[in-house]
Amino acid sequence: MPASTSQRVLVGLLVFAALLGFAVMLGRAIYLTFTLAQAPTFSDTYSYVANVLGGLVGGIVAIGFGQSPPPMPADGPNIIARNAAGVGSLITADTSPAGRQPQPAPSAVRAPSNMRSQEIIGLIYAIVYILLGIAAIVAWVSDEYPPDLVSNLATVSIGLFVPIVAAFFRENR
Repeated sequence: MPASTSQRVLVGLLVFAALLGFAVMLGRAIYLTFTLAQAPTFSDTYSYVANVLGGLVGGIVAIGFGQSPPPMPADGPNIIARNAAGVGSLITADTSPAGRQPQPAPSAVRAPSNMRSQEIIGLIYAIVYILLGIAAIVAWVSDEYPPDLVSNLATVSIGLFVPIVAAFFRENR
């Protein structure tokens, strides 16, 4: 059974709330690392929630980039568009029993506007994660005592960026 409009709205709100929470909490930690003379401190609760959101957003981006691209025509989108669509389809996946059944090729069932919205959502998630990941790496390398939140995001981001970059060069030979 397909999701109702109200379910889609609620899921959409959760999708963007998770991304916004990640961006605000980790962005604040990175900003404070750059601007304060000493390492900023965060409550255990703040650190816990920020790490959970970082794991959620990072996991979604990692799975989106790591999954096989959907079937596309030879003249279809490049690796960036396919990976953004992969992240977006993961985020907006239909998890109802009917949604778990084998489906025809995506081009046969998805309207271009639906694919476009999935690409946009995936691209936003990936851009936010990559930008904050790079900022965390810079803060981690340039600060003598960065907080654990920043160090964790930096090291996880490096671990995520290596296979993404390697895949990019493998596919663009």
